[in-house]
Amino acid sequence: MIVRAYRTADRNAWNAYVQNHPDATIFHLTAWQEVIEDSFSHKSFYLVAEDGVRVKGVLPLFEIKSFLFGHYLVSNPFAELGGALVDTADIQEILIEKAIQIAKQRNCQYLELRNRTESPGLLTKSLYF
Repeated sequence: MIVRAYRTADRNAWNAYVQNHPDATIFHLTAWQEVIEDSFSHKSFYLVAEDGVRVKGVLPLFEIKSFLFGHYLVSNPFAELGGALVDTADIQEILIEKAIQIAKQRNCQYLELRNRTESPGLLTKSLYF
């Protein structure tokens, strides 16, 4: 399994994966990335998990620097849902590990994943669901 940064050439494959995933929201589509970057200038770190041929998981992330809430990485700001979409739990774990690496590299205070389900080993709160 390869996890890498999203590229513009991935747009159609990313959106097709999202549109066919049962847990997807509009906030997972690449159009949301464009809205957030253009409107708020938050840097995105979209992650793609693939087996070399097919997309097997995606995780949209944005870096937020807020006077009130600090410096953090979040999966989809301004949306109550939008965590990882994956084919298997193993892929979710790989994507989360990569997200943790990015948060550490960027010196973020924390990583917030807005999932519908709990992620093993991570602190969970039911703020949005």
